[in-house]
Amino acid sequence: MTARQKTKDEQIFSGDSFQDPYDAMNDEEFGSYVDRLFSDSQGPTRSITIRMPEDLLNRIQRIASRRRVPYQRLMKRMLEESVSGLERRAAAATRTVPRNARAPAAKPRTRER
Repeated sequence: MTARQKTKDEQIFSGDSFQDPYDAMNDEEFGSYVDRLFSDSQGPTRSITIRMPEDLLNRIQRIASRRRVPYQRLMKRMLEESVSGLERRAAAATRTVPRNARAPAAKPRTRER
């Protein structure tokens, strides 16, 4: 990962701009949410390798164990939901910019004599 990508990721997940979508859920809501996630079938998958802090992996495995689902499936579904949320927010942000607030088109340059 380049320094530019790391900075961009840190901005996305910083406390100022990133809001965890699971924070507001109680255990029942999260349980039904996870059930709903696993009921949908996905297309073909591809195997990847990812490094993450050991503590985070342990936390995910504990949650998956309590829910009686494989931890990798839980991770995949949580990533899917998070990415979908980021895409929805990005799409909403581009739709809320008024047309008159956009930068005016550049005027064609004419040659002076």
